[in-house]
Formats: sequence, C-alpha cells, structure tokens
Amino acid sequence: MSRLLATATVLAACCSCGVDHPEGRYSCVPGVTGQCPPGMQCHSDGRCRSGPEDVPDVPEAGDEGNGDGDEGNGDGDEGRLDEVVDEGPEACDPACDDGDPCNGVESCADGPSCEPGEPMPDFADCRTEGGVRGACVDGRCRWEFEQVEIPAGSFVRGSDAGEGGTNEMPEHMVTLTRRFRIDRFEVTNSRYAACVSAGSCRAPSSLNSHTRNGYFGDPSYGAYPVLRISWGDAAAYCAWIGRRLPTEAEWEMAARGGCDVVAPAECGAEDERAYPWGDAAPSCAEANHREAGGFCVAGGDTDPVGARPAGVGPYGAEDMAGNVAEWTADFYDAAYYAAACASGCTDPTGPGSGGARVVRGGSWDDSAAAVRAAARNSKAPGTRDDTIGFRCASNMP
Repeated sequence: MSRLLATATVLAACCSCGVDHPEGRYSCVPGVTGQCPPGMQCHSDGRCRSGPEDVPDVPEAGDEGNGDGDEGNGDGDEGRLDEVVDEGPEACDPACDDGDPCNGVESCADGPSCEPGEPMPDFADCRTEGGVRGACVDGRCRWEFEQVEIPAGSFVRGSDAGEGGTNEMPEHMVTLTRRFRIDRFEVTNSRYAACVSAGSCRAPSSLNSHTRNGYFGDPSYGAYPVLRISWGDAAAYCAWIGRRLPTEAEWEMAARGGCDVVAPAECGAEDERAYPWGDAAPSCAEANHREAGGFCVAGGDTDPVGARPAGVGPYGAEDMAGNVAEWTADFYDAAYYAAACASGCTDPTGPGSGGARVVRGGSWDDSAAAVRAAARNSKAPGTRDDTIGFRCASNMP
C-alpha cells in the first residue's frame, strides 16, 4: 500500500498549493536553498521557476544600477540586493495547504494570505498530495475511488472448446458502442463502511474474513476489499455513490481488453488474452489465488487492493483476476452466449430474468483456470460469503 499512499515532500518556506506547481507562482529569496518545489530554482525575480538558479551578482560599492543603464529598482535605491532579501515572503498559512485539491482551500496568494477556491464536485478526477490519481469525495482526494476509462469498441468474449467451460462457449465478438469507466480497485472496507454509517447500505453478514477476526471495521483492513455482501448490497452501494454495477460484457472487456490493445485494425487471435496481463498463467506476483502449492496469502485470504500490480489489466484496472470474485449486473444463464450471442452481440446486458447473478474474476480461493478473464460463475443474489466483493462502473458522455 505504500506505493498508493506515498506523500509529497513538504516545502520548507511556503506551502504547495495543490499538486501542480506553475512557473513563477511561488515566492522565494534568491540565494537561499530549499524554498522551491522539486525541479525548480529561485530566480533573480524572487520567483520559483524551472531551470538553473539565476541569482545576479551583488553590485560592488560605487556601481549604479545593474550596469546596463537601469538605475536601482525604481524607488531611489540603486542595485540594493538586500532589499530583495528583506522583502522575502512570510510562510503561507497552513490552512491553505492541506495537500488536497478537492476542498477549495488549496490556493495561496503570493504572500501569506489565503485565496479560497471552489470545492471540486464529487468524483471529479484529482491527484492526492503524493501524486496518486483519485476522485474527489466529500472534499477529499481519495485514491481508492479512482476509475479507469474503457473505450468503445469490440472485443473477443468467451472461449473456444477446450479452453474453458461450456458456459463460455461459443467464443464470439462483442461490440460496446459507448465508452464507460470502471473502478480501478475493488470496493474497500473503508469505502463500504461510509455507506453503512450513512444508513444507505447494510453491514456485511460477518465482521470476519476467512482468517481475520474483525476484518470489517478494523482500520488495519480499511484498504482491503469488502466481503460478505450480497448482490443487492453491492448494487445499493454503487447507486449511493452515483455509479452502478458493470455488465458482464463491460467487466470482461475491462479485464481482457478490446481489439484496440494489440491490433487496432481488426480483431484477431492475438486479442484472445486469457488473463488481464496476457496468456501466461498466473503466479502470486500477478494474482492472489490458489496455486498448486497452496494459497498466495497464508491460510487463504484477501490482499489490500492493488497489492499485485504485475497483474494490472490493459486499461489500468487492478485485481480483476483473483483477490475477490466480483458481482456484475447480469442475470446468469449458462446457455446465454449460445442462445443470444453466437453470431455476435452489441451492448449485451444478459438475460431479462433468472435465479442467479453473474460473478466474475475468481478469488483468493480459486485456481488459475478459474481466474481467467473469460471464466464465468454464478451465485444466488443473496449470497454473502468471504470470497465475493465487487467494483462499480459509470457511464461516460
């Protein structure tokens, strides 16, 4: 988790007003080190800019102005560098520099006063103080709410005979006509707990995971995926934050990648990737799953979200193989591909009804074959166990 929660260096003399550091925005004293953002130096105009330090020579006694015909600084004093030093900025008010771009108080004036701005709307893109991408929620930039964009396009869904279960056949082409976003990470305990606290979500059926007591509610596991929630619980949470569960087709495209990833001109065999990272079978470096020699996590249990970056998907979504299996929006029908999509589908949303919902991605308790991008599973919608979680999706214009 340290790669996700790393914090930025705090400037010594003044505060950093957000993540970006515009040229010339920050005041400094020429010749004094440690005042400017990384990559910038104090220039002779008393401003931090990129490029080498630019400090003029101190005029010798008797020299007037700067030697080029300009006299002094326009106020009767001629070439007095000490005036620049004396007019150095006061420290910025710490209230202007909480390191979060979402709440509208990051703007500092050239001196110590604040220039409050407007808070960014919820789920606007942002970067945390440490430079990690995220989304604004309640005035804070939260890395775990980040979504990745999935473009409109076509992808190869399902499996040929001998590659997977019969419910994955036949392999066929799916076209999604609208781009969308999907959560980069599985929904965490801390995210879901906020919905429970607000009275909009039901608490998990147990506070424990497979091996850990007090898993839900213990801050130590706040960045781990929430467990023991039903399909309805997952759908309610996504609605609470203005998102939705992904369709089965959206989920597989995000995990497997469209034909744009390798061969933009047309779909081919190279686009039939077995896993988010390619065709190589997973090790514990790519996915938290059950290997032949045992579990990737001792005793079998979850990882913090994003803990195995070698398994990242083609568009940046993480943990789409293993860790926890994930609810999708669709009803399940083992014969749906053959009945409705054998010759291809456009924007499929699954059967109109059914007694089970589609679960995708496999979990910490599944074998390599079960965490393939094409692998399909189903659960009764009321199931609440320690292997299933979820992530949300959202529409894009």
